[in-house]
Amino acid sequence: MDHEFHAFQARIEAILPTLATKADIEAVRADMLRLVHETHKWMLASVIGMFIGFGGLFMAVGNGPRLQWQSAPLPAPVPAAQPAPASAPQAQQQAGRPPQLAFIIINQAQMPVK
Repeated sequence: MDHEFHAFQARIEAILPTLATKADIEAVRADMLRLVHETHKWMLASVIGMFIGFGGLFMAVGNGPRLQWQSAPLPAPVPAAQPAPASAPQAQQQAGRPPQLAFIIINQAQMPVK
């Protein structure tokens, strides 16, 4: 039992010097506080810069040169001479071809499988 206690005590004495002291904890705390304040300043400066930038952009777009579009009167359309349209089946029959359907119905049940 005494041997186990001395082994435990030796292990604790080896670990004890590596643990953080109160001064170490205060130094880490001060660094973290400094980083938080620095981040807060940069964040606030970025937001203010974005407000100023977007405000300037909106002012530039809103107060930009305003063009007055004055449309000239359009000339009257000239009707083109077009022959009377023949219906599609009549035109195909005149060309010597049988009339074709305007659409094709595909029955998938009767299609061959590749």
